[in-house]
Amino acid sequence: MPSIGQIIGLAEALRTPAVAICAKHCTHRHHQASTCSRCVQVCPTHAISVSADGPQLDALGCIDCGACASVCPTGALEPLKPTDPALLQMIATSAACTNRVTIACAQVSSLGSDIVTLHCLARLDRSLLLFAFARGAVSVRLCAGACDDCVKGHLVAQVSSVVADARRVLELFAVPGRIDFGEALEIPESEATPPVGLTRRGLFEILRKGGRDYAAKAVTVFLPEPGAKQEKSRRENPGQVPLKRELLLASLRALVPEGSAPPGARSPFMAPQLDRTRCNGCAMCGRICPSGALGIEEDGDGGLLRITCQEGTCVECGLCVEMCERKALSLAPVPTERILVRDLSTRMLIERRQHEAEPLYVSLEDKMNKLLGVAVHRI
Repeated sequence: MPSIGQIIGLAEALRTPAVAICAKHCTHRHHQASTCSRCVQVCPTHAISVSADGPQLDALGCIDCGACASVCPTGALEPLKPTDPALLQMIATSAACTNRVTIACAQVSSLGSDIVTLHCLARLDRSLLLFAFARGAVSVRLCAGACDDCVKGHLVAQVSSVVADARRVLELFAVPGRIDFGEALEIPESEATPPVGLTRRGLFEILRKGGRDYAAKAVTVFLPEPGAKQEKSRRENPGQVPLKRELLLASLRALVPEGSAPPGARSPFMAPQLDRTRCNGCAMCGRICPSGALGIEEDGDGGLLRITCQEGTCVECGLCVEMCERKALSLAPVPTERILVRDLSTRMLIERRQHEAEPLYVSLEDKMNKLLGVAVHRI
């Protein structure tokens, strides 16, 4: 007779999660100073938590809204229902057929088969909306169901924020296009919002309908295969630009010719700025940057240190600002013309040598020596 723990494990295995976790890309894994909690704050059922090990997901509490993946700046949470490539294919097909893309939540099922359907519109981010225009759409319509009666209802504010950001980018770069959102469509009572999580009756209904496929999954829970490995996420190496950032840059460059960006316009994009009078050259910012936007070059012989920044690839997570003990870094708007540069040119933040007045780097041994007043050596 299976135990309660095994039954819970079976339920989690049968219910495919809406997101995959790649903890290596979470800011909490890169530095303990991180205070990012965007995924936790946006989750309507509190199914996400974060720690020094990265994000953790309660599979039974997850309701597949995808909002956590949308707000995660570093790609530590990757959406699976649908995946980004699958969703991009649906949007591209819709844009090519009608020049008008309609995206609806799962409650709205009476609009037609050509509608891009998601569990919740909170799954969207601005890169996906701009991609629709880059593929030829002249308008994007977001259709929500009865949000007031849905457990995901408070995510309307999140969707509104995403729409506002996308509209701001379109206006800034003078891209023709319209995004409509907020029109709640009437749906039959039979299409009401499904319950949160997985009930006991729902579990046995899945077992009854699933047949051999679900039985096979059950075997792997009760009798796991020796040496079985969990499927890895798409990206494994820390310091890599998330897919949605690459998509955002590619969409903008497809929509706006290089050199046509309005000079001096207030940019919605941010990147690190360095106060050279405060920086002591520890270069920790370049070592912990989740997207690799900050980089370091060191020459041990000449004592030369360079800290560089690729502004287009900054995901605005703010980790570098939080970890800098000298408060030398801040996030500031990036001129729009630098965002559209095709070759991702690198900007020099600082270049210093050891013989300068302020030391480039104060080692841990030197700090402990000064604090304790005795010689400290690394073993």
